[in-house]
Amino acid sequence: MAPIESRGAQRVIARLKAMLWPPPINSAAELRAFIAGESAVIAQKTAMGYCTAKTGSFSYALFQEKRFIDALAICRWEAFAAVLSDMLVILETFLRPSADGQAVPIGQVLASIYADILRSYAAPPHRPEGWAEAIAAFEERLAAAQAGPPVEPAAVATASGRRLYEVLPLHTNYRVDDEQVIVASVTFQMVGVWDMMHRRINGPAVVSDLVRAAATD
Repeated sequence: MAPIESRGAQRVIARLKAMLWPPPINSAAELRAFIAGESAVIAQKTAMGYCTAKTGSFSYALFQEKRFIDALAICRWEAFAAVLSDMLVILETFLRPSADGQAVPIGQVLASIYADILRSYAAPPHRPEGWAEAIAAFEERLAAAQAGPPVEPAAVATASGRRLYEVLPLHTNYRVDDEQVIVASVTFQMVGVWDMMHRRINGPAVVSDLVRAAATD
């Protein structure tokens, strides 16, 4: 049996390897986890980072206030849904070279992934009816994106950046003229994910799995 110190070092090394050399994404399930995770990171990091930076030394007290906490929860949920929508539109462009005439089933599964991710959580208090409206809007948006030319990640991310700005849990007096700051932050992170897609996603393997998933629905 390895000493406790050795086992601890092995776990640290394993975590470092996972961070520096993450495994490839070869399946629809792995793709879903990747997209959901990156969308959550962008939504939460941007919202919380902005509020903390804007309120400075008062942020500790602010994060103890129930009204602010409730408003921040709404912001994070709405931002997550918006970023997830952008992320999947960008993903559709990434998968096109591997689609080989399978745009319809791929679109169907990407729309299902959006709905499944949102519905995998209990409906938030501010949306007791759930996400039906957002899901329907995304289906229309994805269909329009598939009918058009490949998108630029930086242009797509403008939508979720603006939505995040709209729902920030700070009074408008505190965020005057900061919309472009939020949009730029989301765009920068989204372009980073676009780069990760190229490094991690096995396009042909994922497309094949998406087409199989569509056939079984």
